[in-house]
Amino acid sequence: LAQKYNGDGLSKIYEGVIYSRYVGLLLELKTLEHYYKLGYKILQSGRELFDANGLYISELDVVVQSPEGVVSVVEAKSARVGLPKEEVLRDKVVYKLETYKKFQAQLDAMIGRKFDAVVFSMDVAIDPAAARSGRLTAQDMRKLDLVEFLRSQETSLSQRYGFPVSFLFLQSGPPGAGQGRPSRRR
Repeated sequence: LAQKYNGDGLSKIYEGVIYSRYVGLLLELKTLEHYYKLGYKILQSGRELFDANGLYISELDVVVQSPEGVVSVVEAKSARVGLPKEEVLRDKVVYKLETYKKFQAQLDAMIGRKFDAVVFSMDVAIDPAAARSGRLTAQDMRKLDLVEFLRSQETSLSQRYGFPVSFLFLQSGPPGAGQGRPSRRR
């Protein structure tokens, strides 16, 4: 199909879809690696939740258990394009938190124990810690603003949903796309 439709305008669409899936997969793998290196136990990865009628509800990207026994649902989300902060919060974070809250009992049953926290592993295409030490473009500044905005929402989201909510920022882009160290350990 790619050869058949190449050059007819559709090539950019499928290139975008493939790139998006590639970035998402890299972020999920980077998230697994991050927690594994910190000594966490990976309880689940990529498991799907269905309702009583067999309809899809959500996928759990990663479920981890800390060395201290804290079980966290970790949602890997890419926000590499310049979207408004409120849109990122609403469409990528609140949407998932609403789902987790609504189906908390089913998630706990699927995991085999109560989950204690939710972490959003985010790739905003910049390493916040490294970026502060160098020259920043206007686009980099918007991304850092998004990072600070999301971090500032942790307390209110935790209170609203009844479980700790936090953000982890990782660089997971394709090789040569400015990969860096994790900016924050959780």
